Amino acid sequence: MIKFLDGDAISAKIIQTIRETNVYLTLVSPYIKLTNKIKSELTYLTKNKPEIEIEVVFGKNDNNPNKSLSNEDFEFLKTLQNIRISYVKELHAKIYCSEDRLMLTSLNLHEFSQAYNFEAAFVIEKPSSILGALNNSKIELAWDEALEFVDKVIESSIPVYHKGKVYESSWLGFSSKLVEEYDEDNSETFFKKPIAVRVLYT
Repeated sequence: MIKFLDGDAISAKIIQTIRETNVYLTLVSPYIKLTNKIKSELTYLTKNKPEIEIEVVFGKNDNNPNKSLSNEDFEFLKTLQNIRISYVKELHAKIYCSEDRLMLTSLNLHEFSQAYNFEAAFVIEKPSSILGALNNSKIELAWDEALEFVDKVIESSIPVYHKGKVYESSWLGFSSKLVEEYDEDNSETFFKKPIAVRVLYT
């Protein structure tokens, strides 16, 4: 199913996507300033489903990336489990998706945009059954092409922070064993402000 949304319905759908994700959550937005509601939902999600992989991609402002992702929001995102934060200078697309839903929108994940701007979005809901997929081949094609684009954006990104745990499922998947933990933080170098150059005239 493909559906058009505007106004507050876009923010509501983002919240719904966060709540319902079970495998992965991808948030692609040039500018990020999280509302308290988004923070609350993300915290609840990772507390109750710590195995979910979260991908956050931001962009623009290559001379001062803090204008695109504030230190406050970056520090908050670092508290979440299984998260990768990365940067693409040329990023302009805004895409929010999980394993079942993908939103292409004009809306930055920014509290100002959500409160004041005229925004629009198309949402693709992945067919839940094989029969549904067969009857919606064009939707499946759009889904696959959109995910391919998201993968391309992620592959082009510069990693800023990456934290997670790798689990190994036991027989029949009834329990899992922690086999690896990783925490890679490149933020100190990445967010370092460029040194101002003074030119002296004589």
